[in-house]
Amino acid sequence: PFPEDNLRVMAMTTISTLYRDRSQTVDQVCRALQAMANAHQGNYLFFFPSYEYLTLIHACFKDKATGMDIVLQTPNMSEEEREQFLERFSSENPKTLIGFVVMGGIFGEGIDLIGDCLSGAAVIGVGNATLSALIGAGGLGQFINRGLALSDTKLILLGAIPAALLALVMDFSIGASEWALRPRTVRNSKT
Repeated sequence: PFPEDNLRVMAMTTISTLYRDRSQTVDQVCRALQAMANAHQGNYLFFFPSYEYLTLIHACFKDKATGMDIVLQTPNMSEEEREQFLERFSSENPKTLIGFVVMGGIFGEGIDLIGDCLSGAAVIGVGNATLSALIGAGGLGQFINRGLALSDTKLILLGAIPAALLALVMDFSIGASEWALRPRTVRNSKT
């Protein structure tokens, strides 16, 4: 039960988070996240597409985050460390608390932060291409939204199928890149 009056969805279409642009847009992303966290004292989760990008933004953010506590998800967190991380959001905090986490990671789903335990969340990444239509930026989401409004399955599929194929191609490409960049000894070992 989340009050609709509290829902606010924003998209920043002027900041590129494509891998090749990330180092040039760190300051822009950092300023946007700081503006969000400074607007209202509370607890926030910032979701990143990778630990590398999380670390880049955190390095910029931490120096300017006066009066805020920051916690970071780390690779291979133990169950106890995960619980301690989430407990920080369960308690009443005298300062704004920011959690830097990875999308699709252990904090991406299956956690319940009810009431005032979470004031906001930001998702930083390229996975929102079909949502661009919601803010008038075009894309495949236009077909999906128009199809939903008109109850036209063919129009929905005209946007959904290419979007799904693009997601699969990107997932395969990233997986193949990760495999190719692994040292040969790791690649060839049976784990």
